[in-house]
Amino acid sequence: MKRRILCIVALTLTTLACASSTKRMAEISERDGDWDQAVLYYLDLVQDQPDNIAYRAALMRARIRASQMHFQRGQEYKEAGADFDRPGRRRGCRRSASDRSPTSAEPVPAEPSRAPPSQPVPVRIGAS
Repeated sequence: MKRRILCIVALTLTTLACASSTKRMAEISERDGDWDQAVLYYLDLVQDQPDNIAYRAALMRARIRASQMHFQRGQEYKEAGADFDRPGRRRGCRRSASDRSPTSAEPVPAEPSRAPPSQPVPVRIGAS
């Protein structure tokens, strides 16, 4: 009986130590501005302790900051002239002469824009 209790205590202490280490790494990633890595650490913490409101709040904060960072980088790329709408081609460029028939002098039609989904997609945090 004592051996069983000792194993449970040891397992609990190990779990708490791992969570503490993961929390510390998440905080370091936040401090360094590595929001993608912070999101991954907080996802682990929320998965281990789904009822911990502090971890859930930190995960949401890290996700928002990561999305802001990616949006800002996209704006910087756009301002620098990068165009990623069509892989391998710039938007509005005409096809080369070998790609079109001799009678075709029309510009390349733009790809149809994707309409937003009619219903929001539910997002669940943690395991259920």
